[in-house]
Amino acid sequence: KLPGKPSIAFDAYRGMHSVVSHCIVVHRAERLAFIRGPLNHASAQDRFFAFRDALHEHGLRFDGLLVSDPVPWNEGEVALRNLIETRKLIPGRDFDTLVCASDLLMLDAARHLERSGYRIPDDIRVVGFNDSPESRFMSSAGTTVRVPFPAMGRRAFCMLRDLVEGKVTVEDHVEPASLVVRASCGCNPAFHDAAQSDENSYDREQLT
Repeated sequence: KLPGKPSIAFDAYRGMHSVVSHCIVVHRAERLAFIRGPLNHASAQDRFFAFRDALHEHGLRFDGLLVSDPVPWNEGEVALRNLIETRKLIPGRDFDTLVCASDLLMLDAARHLERSGYRIPDDIRVVGFNDSPESRFMSSAGTTVRVPFPAMGRRAFCMLRDLVEGKVTVEDHVEPASLVVRASCGCNPAFHDAAQSDENSYDREQLT
């Protein structure tokens, strides 16, 4: 955000909180591990804080041993290897759910789990964040959080229009991020893409 300028963002905290809560409430998850994103990425930090807070709110103990060191977005396997090989954690025994700060991290970690003989979600649940194409590349499509890019784009257009027209106050705006339930968390595959799509088309009249 630039000082004195309005910004448009999405609520990464509530989005991550929703997917963690889903695993705990619906699937009775008790030992959740977390793969962190880059330390210098504000949204990645919000997702980690949401994971930690959701555990506390549902009466589960936060265990730092189950949280990976921060890693780049494309190093899910590196983070998972650190949990398994360095910290000697066994998926399915020491943690029943792997929460990933992005779908790219989820895909990379899930592929390593499956190469190692684990079945998703039978042996371990895996969930991600972003609802990017990577969430659908796994053998069990990934439960994730949808970032509302179309809604953010529409809102940004309106904010820019207001600035051009000289409106005195244009406020910051935060769009909600929504849970997308698929199969990797253990839900029935019939619920794939059950969340309503945000990808609507808009004509010029609707944007004026």
